[in-house]
Amino acid sequence: MRIDNPRMCLVSRTREPKSRLFRVVLIDGQAVVDSVDSMPGRGYYFLKKEEAIKRISPRHFKGKISEEACERLKGELYGLL
Repeated sequence: MRIDNPRMCLVSRTREPKSRLFRVVLIDGQAVVDSVDSMPGRGYYFLKKEEAIKRISPRHFKGKISEEACERLKGELYGLL
């Protein structure tokens, strides 16, 4: 089966269609959810599942965000489920 526009979830390491993933970009050290899928910058993809969101940590962003910024991101993603 072919998956259109597959991306890898950084938490689960599974390849999924973009429609099943949140795209997050870094802007000035803050993780921002890219809901329109057109923001500039490298996209970080996470499954739209509670199990994946709770496992997100700063290491998924190679230490480019703080623990506090990571917790804010998780709260925002939980609100979008």
